[in-house]
Amino acid sequence: MNKFYFVLSTIFITSCSSQPIVPDANKVKVSRESPSSDCRDLGVVYGRTLKTIGNLEEEALSDLKENASKKGANFLYLQEYGALGSSVKGIAYSCP
Repeated sequence: MNKFYFVLSTIFITSCSSQPIVPDANKVKVSRESPSSDCRDLGVVYGRTLKTIGNLEEEALSDLKENASKKGANFLYLQEYGALGSSVKGIAYSCP
């Protein structure tokens, strides 16, 4: 009987592992406009870069999207960039 449960649980775990646990950061929509009212607020997120040369805003935004996706967000309300563009703040949302 124990072998049966072991095989069954192995099949279940294997079949579930093909689904990504964290959404892809590239699929997080970024906007300066508030999301629709049916979206769920997941909290404030921050992004930053330690680089000093290059497109700092783009690097910080990429980090922000990654952090939002780790919370399960698919929408990001962009709030503000830091003075030098090396940091950014937003609110993560899960929208249907």
